[in-house]
Amino acid sequence: MSSELTILHVEDNVLDQRRIRSYLADMGFSNLYQCESIQQAQELFEEIDVDVMIIDIILDGSKVDGISYAKSILTQTDIPILFTSSLSDDQTISRIESIPECEYIVKPVPERQLFVALKKLFLRYLLTSDGTQAISIAKSPYFLVKTNSKSYTRIEKNALLYVEADNGGTIIHHTGGKQFVYIKLHRVIEQLKQTGLIRCHISYAINAGALAQYSDEEIILSSNKAIPISRSYRKQVKEKLQNLIVSNS
Repeated sequence: MSSELTILHVEDNVLDQRRIRSYLADMGFSNLYQCESIQQAQELFEEIDVDVMIIDIILDGSKVDGISYAKSILTQTDIPILFTSSLSDDQTISRIESIPECEYIVKPVPERQLFVALKKLFLRYLLTSDGTQAISIAKSPYFLVKTNSKSYTRIEKNALLYVEADNGGTIIHHTGGKQFVYIKLHRVIEQLKQTGLIRCHISYAINAGALAQYSDEEIILSSNKAIPISRSYRKQVKEKLQNLIVSNS
């Protein structure tokens, strides 16, 4: 399971750091940052875009534990969190279970369990052919797509430009490039409706936030890409754009 995602690992035990680093390298993860304290973790959060956090619960020298810190992070952003700890008492488990959509592994962390836990976390933000993760995606500022059988890419919703039907799947165009997914266009639109996608053609839907110019015939995006508006969608596009103008005024 390789990925372009950035992982932050907060762990004060050097041997555990090495173990996790080795496991993640074997899985193909190269964007890994490791630190030993909550203070260092916060400094990294302010410097880099973290996609996944793996955090030990008990960290020597830190004023709060990993669970309390994770809760504070989740008030600022929605990211997958994996807890690791030698603790497995009822109180610890109860505190972890109070945090939605996280995973927990008892140390020492087995490689297979790490693989399974990360995969479960990623699935919650992944575009799927049946839309099973639509609720989690709706709450998140980003979503994940599979770029091949083992690799995931994060796409920020505000970077989305348009989506295009292509060979039985969909090309997702964003400011950082484009990704193809084997998911029908209408399924992609359903799962990303919170982004302001507007269907304007049998083969296209645009992100209203990326609109630069509009006419009855076409839409010009901020990237200067011209997207056609088919006759059957003209009324719908006009109404949706007018509603957006009213709601934003």
